[in-house]
Amino acid sequence: MTTIPRYPIVRVRVGVNEVDAVSGDLFDLGATGVEERDDTTLDRIDDGVELVAHFDDEAGAEEAIEAIGRDARLDFIVGDDWRDGWKEFFKPARIGERFVVRPPWEEIERKDGDLVITIDPGQAFGTGTHETTRLVLREIERIACSGEVLDVGCGSGILAIAALLAGATRAVAVDVDPIAERTTLENAEVNGVTIEASTTDVADVPGRFPLVLANIRAPILIPMAPALAARTSGHLVLSGLLVEERDEVRAAYDARLDFERELVDGDWLALTYRAR
Repeated sequence: MTTIPRYPIVRVRVGVNEVDAVSGDLFDLGATGVEERDDTTLDRIDDGVELVAHFDDEAGAEEAIEAIGRDARLDFIVGDDWRDGWKEFFKPARIGERFVVRPPWEEIERKDGDLVITIDPGQAFGTGTHETTRLVLREIERIACSGEVLDVGCGSGILAIAALLAGATRAVAVDVDPIAERTTLENAEVNGVTIEASTTDVADVPGRFPLVLANIRAPILIPMAPALAARTSGHLVLSGLLVEERDEVRAAYDARLDFERELVDGDWLALTYRAR
């Protein structure tokens, strides 16, 4: 008799501004992958998002539920179709005029001038599908930095990779999570670029950069204003922000840098500054 396998998952409901933080916690607790279910996958709940985290065993999933708290619950996927089924949610995406973000298993038809970024979404955050990432990619394309770039809170490394493909000569990427450091280096190799990735605190990064990118939540960006401003010699692009957080973030940065413009995508916001 054939036994049908079942695989444990953890489901947890979060607010849209909590997705990155809780996803990171789930990875830290042993998740092998985290899916974001929102209105595009018919699972938006009370203006929030359901995260579905995959675990290797039931014990690990139960430990994660205890650590996460909230409204987390254990569930199971029966059979083996899930192993590749989740990939259907990750399709090549064209962003701006030139960037194309693709998972490694998807072929694309390249156009002249395309800058193709290959990202494995099973490794870390930043696949190009989230509004905050798209906003920064649009600014990278517009600014077209030909010098050095600093990516703060690098996640998968997608923004540093994009900047290098668009003409930057050197990329430094930092993140508090060692998994992000490793993933950034792996994705850089896949894309044929070199990134200096580490877990160095942004306040300890030496030098100033013509382009600084920070796709991080507002509660972290606000106290980081002095350090980010000090490392910006040209443009600073802030994202990871909800529109309702605009005034609070601008209050922290307007005193240190010249505001240039903002971009909005749905509920999400990016702010671009120039050094004085």
